[in-house]
Amino acid sequence: MVAFAFYQGWRISEIRNLKWEDVDFETGTAWVADPKNGEPVELVLSDMALEIISMQEQRSEYVFCKMNGKPYLHNLWDCIGNAAKRAGVALPPRKKWHIFRHTWESLMLQNGTDVETLRRMVNWKTAQMPLRYASALNKGKRREKLNQMPKLNGRKMAEIKKAVKLNW
Repeated sequence: MVAFAFYQGWRISEIRNLKWEDVDFETGTAWVADPKNGEPVELVLSDMALEIISMQEQRSEYVFCKMNGKPYLHNLWDCIGNAAKRAGVALPPRKKWHIFRHTWESLMLQNGTDVETLRRMVNWKTAQMPLRYASALNKGKRREKLNQMPKLNGRKMAEIKKAVKLNW
C-alpha cells in the first residue's frame, strides 16, 4: 500500500477501497467509485502501480486487504507513525499517511508535470489544490528558473548580488 501510494498519489481511503473489479489491466486504469470529491472517475495507473496490484494475492474483493481477506478499516496512522519514528523522521500530526500524497504531488511538479495534468491525475475539482504544492518547489528549482531569464547588461538577473534601488 505504501509503494502504491508513492507511485499513484492516491488518498488512503481510495487505496483501501480499491476492488479487483475496478482495475482494468488491459487499459492500465482503475475506477475510483467513491472519491473524496464525490465525483467517481477512471484514473490512469503507472506501470509500477499495475505491477504492485498484480503482485497482490486475491483474498477478497479488495486489492489491498489483511491476510484474512478483510479490508483495512482505519488509516494505518500508527503503522506509518511507528515506522517514521524508527527512521528518525518527524511527521505532522494526523497527516502520517497523507504525507505520501504530498510527497508524490510535490515530486510530480518538480519533475515538470503541469498543474492541470496533476489535477486530473488525482481527481481534484479545481486547480487550487495543485497550486498549493506548486509553492513547494525547492529553492534550487526556483534559482534554476530565475537563471533562465534573459540577460540585462550582459548579466543574468540571478547573478546580480546587490539590490539596486530604482528611482521612479
